[in-house]
Amino acid sequence: MATTRTDDLTGPAAAKFFTKQWLPQGKPRAALLFVHGFIERVERYDHVFPKYAEQGIAVFAFDQRGFGKTATYTPKHTQGVTSWPEQFGDIDHFLEHALGLFPGVPFFLYGHSMGGALVLGYATRTPPRPLVGRLAGIVSSSPLLRQSKGVKAPALIVRAGSLIGKLSGALTLKATVKPEDTCRDPAVQKAYAEDLLCKQVGTFRGVGDMLLGGESIVSKDYQRFPKSLPLLVVHGEADKVTDCDASREFVDKVKKEVGAADATFKSFPGFYHEMHNEPGDDKWVEINYVLDWVTSHIPSPTSSAPAPASASTPAATTTSAAAAPSSSTAVAEDDASATAAAQAGAERTSKL
Repeated sequence: MATTRTDDLTGPAAAKFFTKQWLPQGKPRAALLFVHGFIERVERYDHVFPKYAEQGIAVFAFDQRGFGKTATYTPKHTQGVTSWPEQFGDIDHFLEHALGLFPGVPFFLYGHSMGGALVLGYATRTPPRPLVGRLAGIVSSSPLLRQSKGVKAPALIVRAGSLIGKLSGALTLKATVKPEDTCRDPAVQKAYAEDLLCKQVGTFRGVGDMLLGGESIVSKDYQRFPKSLPLLVVHGEADKVTDCDASREFVDKVKKEVGAADATFKSFPGFYHEMHNEPGDDKWVEINYVLDWVTSHIPSPTSSAPAPASASTPAATTTSAAAAPSSSTAVAEDDASATAAAQAGAERTSKL
């Protein structure tokens, strides 16, 4: 039986964050920091992480700056107001916090969609982020490296929007994730559409960082991925939000060009963006696959722990949780024409 705990914690720049933990009985044998996606929040994973706790893995997650309950703590309910520098700083902060909560056990970093790209970006920054070397592995689910072809925004608009965002970080635009594109479960689609904490809005700065940053990860930043850091990337082949091929490309490059010995890409035929929310038993196929990968990377009590990944020199309220089925910027330089294009397209809906 797993338990949960929620806390409002102060993070960087005195921002207040909603946080949640899923905790095993007794001392955990591993721990994990989870980073959620765009226009969502961590309590949408209440069916996922009890399974981790049941396997002895403690999970810490937070509603990101500008999203979920965290956004409601600001005077103006600043949904969507964020940036990559702030998001990486927040990951640093909560990674350090969670490492302190669960000392002496293997620690994993796991992200989905926008969060999936952020965890890959976290491992490929220069200079390296200070805590990458403490990680036992990274899991990235449906990362936003590139948008799916059916919703991809024109590059000129993205670059121009990013430029506008640098001038005004809080300037918002309509940004949508269609409920019918999240997964194939009508009940989940309906709940997402009606969730007042999943407001369909972003900012020019946040969206620009997210889209241009994702492209940079797969096109060049991958070269800085630590080759000794275990990696799992999973993606639905029918994803209508983020591009499955970009995930495959990233892992292929990390394996072939960086020389990573433990990098895995797994695709799921017919699955949409939120594989963990697919109908019926389908969701458990993906959830259990990821969980099995994590547990397989936890050293047994009698074995020696693997050496931590080298980030300095890379190669190129408590409640009971319900039980679940068991399972063994770089931003391109913008010119005047880009700015004009952004002004013309500012009212255009971004489909992410």
